[in-house]
Amino acid sequence: MCVRHSRWPPVRAFREGLGVHPQKLGFAKVWLSASFSNLADGLFLIGAPLVALTVTDSPALIAGLRVAQTLPWFVLGLFVGVLVDRVDRRVLAIYAELLRGSALMLVAAVAAFGELGLPVLYLAVALAGVAETVADTSTQTLVPMVVPAERRRRANGRLMATQMVMNDFVGAPLGSLLVAGSVAVAFAVPGGLYLGAGLILLTLAGRFSVGRAKRQSVAVDIREGLGVLVRGSVIARLTLYAVVTNLTNTAFFAVFVVYAVGSGSILGLSGFGYSLLLIAAAVGAISGALTADRVARVAPTSVLLTTAVLALAVCFATPYLVRQPVVIGAAFVLSGFAMAVGSVVNTSLRQDLVPIHLFGRVAAGLRFLTFGARPVGALAGGLVAEAITPTRLFGVLAVLVLPLVLVTARLRVPEAAPADTTAPDGSQAG
Repeated sequence: MCVRHSRWPPVRAFREGLGVHPQKLGFAKVWLSASFSNLADGLFLIGAPLVALTVTDSPALIAGLRVAQTLPWFVLGLFVGVLVDRVDRRVLAIYAELLRGSALMLVAAVAAFGELGLPVLYLAVALAGVAETVADTSTQTLVPMVVPAERRRRANGRLMATQMVMNDFVGAPLGSLLVAGSVAVAFAVPGGLYLGAGLILLTLAGRFSVGRAKRQSVAVDIREGLGVLVRGSVIARLTLYAVVTNLTNTAFFAVFVVYAVGSGSILGLSGFGYSLLLIAAAVGAISGALTADRVARVAPTSVLLTTAVLALAVCFATPYLVRQPVVIGAAFVLSGFAMAVGSVVNTSLRQDLVPIHLFGRVAAGLRFLTFGARPVGALAGGLVAEAITPTRLFGVLAVLVLPLVLVTARLRVPEAAPADTTAPDGSQAG
């Protein structure tokens, strides 16, 4: 990779006077762009189905919007990873943000001056899903290119916390208010935020592409990226950790609502009470993401990931053993905190170990595997709960996740992670 920072003396002197290092400024721009994009995600993901409800009452058609938004990850994700490793990652992210911003602006115009129907809504959601696949993969690969290894945990923690705050705490309620006020505005606001995210990345100086010594086919590129995830001892363990925790966590929460909500449920909570439990988990996760760097300075990676597995087992076992919402909420906070720390450590270590020319394919491959685990987990959780009751399912999940401790406890990380910052053609990555 080649990243050029301004060499004009007045600019350099101004930055040095403020104590602003170009790499820190680079991450600040990536972070700000991601904040805009994550807020837009929160607004759009809650707004689209609410708007669809004004057009149709078909559960299948409304659920189909979510399918249209997530399907590109499975159909195009691995190919996008190849693309990200072949072209300038910043430029690719800019185009993706501008594409989904423009798509939502067009939907807003249709809503304002015409009649918004399901075909237009589906087209916009599908385009946004494709653009999200490209934008998220590109942005994730930009982080290790603008942040030195010793600061990556802190950077990844900030990005994760920002995503959760913008999606869950700000985007969801604000999106509902926008839809209630005006359908056109409900699409124009996230559209404008996506456009803003792209424009912010335009100010990021330099070229973020990786020179390659040889060209090879797309199939070989994909196979090479997936091979990194499953063959290397350390990275393969990190991959297994991510897939298993995603699968079991999705199985748990897909069924937990049946256990918790309604007069005939075990807990008998209202929708509001249920939301408080989810907020408890989110608060724990945000706290974990923000403090992950400090925690990781005093505890080895193997200990942190093992702790996350044990905390997840406690989260699953608590509603199996106890029927007190306060106790379950406390378990959610603990699990959210530990899992967020584990996720930040996992991501940062993978960025340190994966060669720079493989960042895109490895990131896309991991998303493919973890996102693929979610529908499998939800389906399996529902079927097992139907057969043995949700309460017993939680006990089963607690037992199933524990063997993962054998994977995390034996993780041996090199003292100095050998981040490969040299592209195959010999150019420097930073």
